[in-house]
Amino acid sequence: MPLTIQRINFNPVTGDNPSEGFMKTDLNIVEIATAIDGDGTPENPGVQGRIDAVEGQIDDLNAALDGLGNASARDVGTAANTVAAGDDARFASRGRRQLLINGDTAINQLVFAGGAMGANSYGYDMWRTFGAAASFTRSADGSTLTLNGTIGQVLEAPALPNATVTASVRNPSGPITVNLRPDATTAGATGVIPAGSGIQSVTLAVPASLTGNVFLQLVTTAAVSFDGPSKQGGIQLELGSFASNFEKVTPAEAMAQCQRYYWKSFRDSVAPGNGTGSLTGAISYVVPPGGGGAGVFAGVRVPFPQRMRAIPALTFFNPLGFSVNWINVSQNANSGSVSIGPTGTSELATFLINQQVSTDQTPHTICVHMVADARL
Repeated sequence: MPLTIQRINFNPVTGDNPSEGFMKTDLNIVEIATAIDGDGTPENPGVQGRIDAVEGQIDDLNAALDGLGNASARDVGTAANTVAAGDDARFASRGRRQLLINGDTAINQLVFAGGAMGANSYGYDMWRTFGAAASFTRSADGSTLTLNGTIGQVLEAPALPNATVTASVRNPSGPITVNLRPDATTAGATGVIPAGSGIQSVTLAVPASLTGNVFLQLVTTAAVSFDGPSKQGGIQLELGSFASNFEKVTPAEAMAQCQRYYWKSFRDSVAPGNGTGSLTGAISYVVPPGGGGAGVFAGVRVPFPQRMRAIPALTFFNPLGFSVNWINVSQNANSGSVSIGPTGTSELATFLINQQVSTDQTPHTICVHMVADARL
C-alpha cells in the first residue's frame, strides 16, 4: 500500500513549529516501520513478509528441481506426479518396467487353488518355491495376495549383472525380505521391503558376479498380505533406484510370456491330469491302416503357441482317464489295433507325436492332451 508521508515545513514564518515537526517525523517513522514489517494481517505482510514468501517459493522450486533429477547423470529423480515417480498417467502405460512375469498372478495354467505349495513346486504361473514348502494365496476377489514362507522366480540369463533394481509391493502388512541369488541358496544381494501404506520398496545393487540366471526370492516369517490384481497391484521388479506404479500388461501379453516357459492343451479352467480334460482341446490325429508293421509310424506335428525358452519336456495325458496316455476314439477305448501310446519329440517351436501304423484296414482317430515344460 502507498505511504502517506507527511512533509515537514521548515519555513520560519508559516512552517511547522518544533513540536509539529517532531510529531510528523514520529508518524512517518511508524508508517515506514509498518510498511516494512507489516501489521500482522494477511492483507499487509509488509516488505519483510513478502521477501520471506518469495524465499519460501524459491526453496519450494529448488526442492522440485532436485526431485526432477539430473539428466547428465541419467538420474530421473523422484518427484511426485512426474514420470520420474511413475505416476504420471501420460507416461505410465506400457513402459515395460516390469522384469517379472505374471507379477499379479493373473495367469494360472496349473489351476492352482492358492495356499500350500510343496518344496520346489509351482503355483501361479512362474511363481515357485525353493527347497521348502510355502503358502501363497490370491483372495477370491483378487484384492490381496498373501505370502507365508519363501517363493520367487528365476530370471532368465543374461539377467542383471551390475544393475540397480527395485522390488516393490503396495500396502504390505509386514516386512518382506528380497534376495537376488545365483541359485537357491548362495548369497547375493538382500534387502527388506518394510511394512507400510502405499508403495513400499527396497533397492538392491546386483553383484557383478550374477551374470547367469538370477533367483529372485521373497521371504516372510509370517503371513504378509499386499495389494493384488483387482487393486492394480502385485509384485514388481524394475531397473533403477525407485519404485513406480505396478505395470499392467494385457491378458494376451501375459499369457504369451508364460507360454514361453509352460504350455498345456487343456482348457484354461482344467488342471493337467489323466481324465480331467475330456476331448475338448485335445490334440487329434489319424493313424492310417496299411499293415506297415513294426517301426512304421504316423502322427502329427503341432506348433507351440509361443517359441519356447528351451526344448521342453513333454508329458501326455489321456483325455478320458485310461491308464495309457492316449484314447482311440474310433473304438472308444485305449486298446485295439494301435500298439503303443504316443511318443513325442520336441523343438523350440513345434512338437511331433507319433503312433505306430495300424495293422488292420481301419483308420483310428487318436486324441491326447499334453503339457510342455521349459520352466527354470
